[in-house]
Amino acid sequence: MNELLLFTILVLFHCTLGQQDFLNSRNELSALFDLRSSLGIRSTDWPIKYNPCKQWRGIQCRNGRVTGINISGFKRTRVGRLNPSFSVESLANCTLLETFNASGFSLPGSIPDLFGYKLGFLTVLDLRSTSVTGPIPASLGNLTRLNALYLGSNDLAGSLPVALGQLMQLSVLDLSRNSFTGPVPSEFGLLRNLSSLDLSSNYFSGSIPSSFADLTNFSLKGHASGTVFNLSNNQLYGTPACLSENCNSIDLSGNYFQGKVPFSSPGSGSLDMNCLQTVPDQRSLEDCRLFYAEKGLTFDYFGNPESRQQPLPSPAPKERKRWIYILVGLLGGVGFITILVLVIVVVLRKFSNTITNERGSADVGRVPDGDSPPLPKDPTSVSSPRESFTYEQLLGLTSEFSERNLIKHGHSGDLYQGFLEGGIPIVVKRINLHSLKHYSYMIELEFLSKYSHARFVPLLGHCLENENQKLLVYKYMPNRDLAESLYRVTKFEDDGLQSLDWITRLKIAAGAAEGLSYLHHECNPPLVHSSRDQGTGCDWSRMWIQILMRTFDLG
Repeated sequence: MNELLLFTILVLFHCTLGQQDFLNSRNELSALFDLRSSLGIRSTDWPIKYNPCKQWRGIQCRNGRVTGINISGFKRTRVGRLNPSFSVESLANCTLLETFNASGFSLPGSIPDLFGYKLGFLTVLDLRSTSVTGPIPASLGNLTRLNALYLGSNDLAGSLPVALGQLMQLSVLDLSRNSFTGPVPSEFGLLRNLSSLDLSSNYFSGSIPSSFADLTNFSLKGHASGTVFNLSNNQLYGTPACLSENCNSIDLSGNYFQGKVPFSSPGSGSLDMNCLQTVPDQRSLEDCRLFYAEKGLTFDYFGNPESRQQPLPSPAPKERKRWIYILVGLLGGVGFITILVLVIVVVLRKFSNTITNERGSADVGRVPDGDSPPLPKDPTSVSSPRESFTYEQLLGLTSEFSERNLIKHGHSGDLYQGFLEGGIPIVVKRINLHSLKHYSYMIELEFLSKYSHARFVPLLGHCLENENQKLLVYKYMPNRDLAESLYRVTKFEDDGLQSLDWITRLKIAAGAAEGLSYLHHECNPPLVHSSRDQGTGCDWSRMWIQILMRTFDLG
């Protein structure tokens, strides 16, 4: 009897094991092969001649059906890398799929609606760091079994769909490091099973919904240690709804909350860099005042109404001395560079014929003597240096100064790429009014309205209508920053990056010398030395940078 019972158990175990090892659904088998092709999965991960349930990495099956797909960390084939996209339409046939993890796998494109309409058994959806773009589809609100939704570190944008408030089983929601805007939906307060919420590093605005007070009271039980909710680095304002002991487990840093906090220690959470009272490490009075004024809101001035009339403190004597030291050092360095470049010009002119014969080059980019040549004829040259743009125009041209359009952080402001009508590229500099060099934008306007040369970066226009926003518009230089190209070194053979050859460096030096010669001999008065005492208002350091940038951008 015992032997018969043991035999029956072994038969049942063997049948169950067979069901787990082999895929029984032809539709799901076809779907996996389509997915293998559309995503460019390598044969080493998903070998075409073997059973997916048994020998394909990341595939989980139960009772002969696909229940889990994990392609996190996979590398695409060479063909797949040439045209990567979010091509997962075949997943619609995997109707019992419970988990889909593609974190770290490039899926540029928008999240398909089919996730919400066809995959009703999903419990975990992980798309972190997959280059996903666009808004979150409202159809994800249909995934009532979803327990964890990870969408952090992508290029998602737009407002959050209120349908996500229907995910009553959701315990983890990660939407951090994206470009979401608008308010945080009050419907999120209905997610009573939520134990981890990360909305940090976005552009959410408005106040925390009052429904979050009930959410924190409910969800933070049993989570007294560690930060559970993260709303840091957004543009939230007003009085935070959690002004109680619950703030100890919530990170609200990097926002614009105001009010008086009834406790001094934020515990494991953080309230740093806000506009709060009785809490250390807050934003400056001026930053808070400007933000609330721009929003048309009332600011409590850190509980001190007298601060409204108090002028900003004047610079301390040490700061003035520091400015003088910087200016003296700058002028000394410029003088040395000027002498060095002039010596290079003399040497280059003396040996130019010899170098040409040795290198096989007939020209080093020198501009002919005489009057300065006109700027190259292109669609951007029709704009006057004094052409005025509106702030709304420049917002549209730069996608609202998004991080994707950011070229670099300059000493006197940030540089963003934009496009005029017809796709003509431009560069928009947002002046940093807190920088020591913020005054230079007026100097550039005055100088470039009087002088022009092929070695200067053309200034196409400006926007000075807003007291708190000063912007300059330049012609886009496709070869970008000179320093990056002078010092870049080959690290990977596939990149094709090489250090500059001697002929190119020679062209740069000769072109810079021509620009300096123009400033010294053809401008009236000459602009070689610092011109503050001569009344011309030329900021020499800025002219030097512009000469080099334009010199490098030679065909």
